[in-house]
Amino acid sequence: MTRPDGASERGLLPDSLSDRGNAKLFVALHGRTCRYVPGLGWYRWSGYRWESDGDDAVLWAAGEMAEAFATTDPHGRYTASALERNRRRALSTAGMHAMLKQARSAPGMVLSASLLDARPHALCTPEGVIDLRTGMLRYLTSVVLKRSSISAPVGSLRSAVRSRLQPESLRPAANIEVILFICRESRGI
Repeated sequence: MTRPDGASERGLLPDSLSDRGNAKLFVALHGRTCRYVPGLGWYRWSGYRWESDGDDAVLWAAGEMAEAFATTDPHGRYTASALERNRRRALSTAGMHAMLKQARSAPGMVLSASLLDARPHALCTPEGVIDLRTGMLRYLTSVVLKRSSISAPVGSLRSAVRSRLQPESLRPAANIEVILFICRESRGI
C-alpha cells in the first residue's frame, strides 16, 4: 500500500506546520471523499452519493488526522517541540476549524450545490442509478447526485425492477409507479 504525501512510518507530517499545511494534508487524505458546498457546508461521499455531513464526521476526521501526526521528523526539518505545538493546535477545536476553513478552499474541494440533484429523473441507490423515466438501472460511476434510496437491500432493487417492468410498460409514467412501488416495498411501507 502506498502512503499519501505527508505520511511516514512515524506518522503524518504536513509540509508546513500551519493551518494551511495541515489543510493540504487533509486534502491529500480526504479529498476524494469530502467536499465543501458553499452555503450548505461539508458533504461526504458515501460510496454512491454525496451526503450532508450532519454528524460532523469531517470535523472528526480532522481530529483523527491530527492525532496521527508524527512526533519526530525523519527529514530533520522540524524539532520535536515544533511538531508537538502544531499537533496541539491541530487538535484544538479552533485549530480544526481553521484547518477545515483552509481545506474547503483548496482546488477541487468545492462542490457546487447545483450539481446535487442535478438529474431529477435519476434515483441513486447502492446498486446504481435508476432512470425514473425508463426504469433502467445503470451501475454507478462518478455521478454526482444526492437523492437516493438508502434502505434497499443489495440486489433487491435490480431484481424488483427486472421482474416488475414489462416490455409493454416502458412508458415513463408506468415506470415511475413501478419504481415507487418497489421503493415502498423495500422499505416495508
